Amino acid sequence: WLRWRCNVRPYTTVPFAVALFVFAPQLVGMFSSDATIVAAAADYLRWNSSVLMFLAVEAVTEGAFTGAGNTLPVLYLATIFNIIRVPMSFYLSHTAGFGIAGVWATLIGSQVVKALLKS
Repeated sequence: WLRWRCNVRPYTTVPFAVALFVFAPQLVGMFSSDATIVAAAADYLRWNSSVLMFLAVEAVTEGAFTGAGNTLPVLYLATIFNIIRVPMSFYLSHTAGFGIAGVWATLIGSQVVKALLKS
């Protein structure tokens, strides 16, 4: 029973993901009235909403490792992926020509991979 509950819980992020996707411009609009910033940040929220479940799994797993006193796996993965994010973002945004979407893809992709590696 407990195992089933733990497997279902990440799906509780779906309503939040839908809200982030649908109301992204309005949410960002609360912090900035600049149309360029609103468009870029709303785009990021929409990208992020698609992987919110992975972000939740990553956060819970990091908390479990930290609570158990085993912080090295969290440190190693965070360090490796944060170092990889910079050149990968640059490559996708400039060299591959994806612009800001290349940065978002790098952040989202690394979140998914980290969640899968930690779970």
